[in-house]
Amino acid sequence: MERWEQQIKEQVNTSISKTAARRIDETLHTLPRQRRPFIKYSAAAAAVLFSTMLGSSYIYPALADTFKEIPVIGSAFEYVGSIGVQQGVQRGLPLAINESVLADGGTLTFTESMFDGSQIYIAYELTSKDHHLPNDLTFTVDGESAGTTSWYEFGDYINEDTYAGSLTVMIEQEDHMLGDSFILGMESSSFELDIPVEKAGEITSAESGIQLEKEGVSITYEEILLYPTSTQLNIVAEIDETVAKSDDRYEYLQFLVTDDKGRIISLQNGAASRHTNEDKIEYSITNFLEPLSEDTESLILTPYVPDLSTNAHYSEYKSEWNNQPLIFEEEAAGMITIIDVEKSGKYTLITYQAETNHLLYETPLIWLESGNERIYSPQNPILTDLETRKYQLKFPGDIAGPVAVGLNFQTDNEFLEELAAEIVIK
Repeated sequence: MERWEQQIKEQVNTSISKTAARRIDETLHTLPRQRRPFIKYSAAAAAVLFSTMLGSSYIYPALADTFKEIPVIGSAFEYVGSIGVQQGVQRGLPLAINESVLADGGTLTFTESMFDGSQIYIAYELTSKDHHLPNDLTFTVDGESAGTTSWYEFGDYINEDTYAGSLTVMIEQEDHMLGDSFILGMESSSFELDIPVEKAGEITSAESGIQLEKEGVSITYEEILLYPTSTQLNIVAEIDETVAKSDDRYEYLQFLVTDDKGRIISLQNGAASRHTNEDKIEYSITNFLEPLSEDTESLILTPYVPDLSTNAHYSEYKSEWNNQPLIFEEEAAGMITIIDVEKSGKYTLITYQAETNHLLYETPLIWLESGNERIYSPQNPILTDLETRKYQLKFPGDIAGPVAVGLNFQTDNEFLEELAAEIVIK
């Protein structure tokens, strides 16, 4: 666990903004120490490290003025949530709770909870000098231990005194099956609180059981669960100890997920546990991706391993936007052309075209720069034209003045095509 945290901190390019670096530190700050080796990661850290798909959830200073105008506190989910959380809000899944406690000299108010059978999402506001939730936070379910649990938070200040955030809690249901309604107990050294949670939304599944092997590496694709807020992939990877010792990249095994229409299904967050079984190392991986489109018929899962050495090819590009197309080209990845940057007052919409050597590189980490501040989108790029590979990426908030557009590639990845699988959804 500690090695993974150190790799994250060392491998992130030093030119990443202080804001982005702070948020990665915030994610690492909340990583729990499990009773067995257990890695919890968010797409924010994965995207900055691997320059792949950004599915993180947080708000930016540009949203502050908009946030102040929200008439209902509970709708904060729409601003601090991932695309999956926002879809849950649109379907009316959140439960209003409005529970407050005193914490670290301030007031902590939990405004809504949402649970569709996968992860528990809780929206909150905090007035305190320390905007973190307590690091010693633990959870119970109906008064009993929740078992193996991990959690993370994202958020930002909506004014000088108030911090708004979204808490995501993952409970391994092998340890504790969650019912249709329950009380989530939250305990720390500074407060105790019971949060009512009610399950809402329909769940479907797709069986797989596909097992593929290659030179000491075996991957089993287990069932896929389809929730209103996410798509859950359950994968087991077994690596021969001799292979793992000679190539430690398998410790950071990643998966590119696309659908049969050629759309990339972006990572939101995930977790992995590690076990040693005789002469093999077993990784049990649970990845939560964005929810699928209604016309998706199958998913293609392609594993890959990133180069985490100090020589990893990590490229950063930036140019001022002057109402003319911007071309960012990297030999190993291909070309990204920024076609348009449209400001509406409520958001900024980037339209770009991808001509890359692999689908993975079609969704690099793209950011805007206004003044001395880098601004990242809480959304994932949306593919708007399958044939021309055009995408749109929305940045909420009114970004005033001239902007620059930047992106990051990391291209030293090895794709394990022999271990790729297609799983039929319907």
